[in-house]
Amino acid sequence: MQEGISLGLISALCAGIIFAVVSVIEGFIGRNVGAVNASLLEHSISGVIAVILIAAVAVRGNINWEVAKSIFPQMVMGSVLVLVGVAAIAYAIPRTGVAIGNFAIVLAQIVVAVIIDSVGLGGYERIPITIPRIIGLTLMALGLFVILPRN
Repeated sequence: MQEGISLGLISALCAGIIFAVVSVIEGFIGRNVGAVNASLLEHSISGVIAVILIAAVAVRGNINWEVAKSIFPQMVMGSVLVLVGVAAIAYAIPRTGVAIGNFAIVLAQIVVAVIIDSVGLGGYERIPITIPRIIGLTLMALGLFVILPRN
């Protein structure tokens, strides 16, 4: 079990690094073509790549189409949320800077994740909201306040 948690933590840290870099790219694109256009352009390119990869995986027979059909509404919801989220990042980063923008994104993710954990949404194990979790969130919010520029 500990090995799974360790590999999951390493994977999450790598994803954090990747998305920190992605936010810089999205901010650059958003500053040049607008936030909504940035999201649409990026996802159009991602869609082409995804279609090619799905075709390759389908040829190998590694897709369970029955399962894919049964979770289609969740896939659509996730896709729409990603489009909106990327547009929000493309809008925010040029205005906040990379550090503050990413800090705010992570803080919001963690607040929502703690709420999701507390109700067990998505079939995950319920993890109650505890005083240490509230203190952690409060410290993060204070951290965001501390790094805000004072002009």
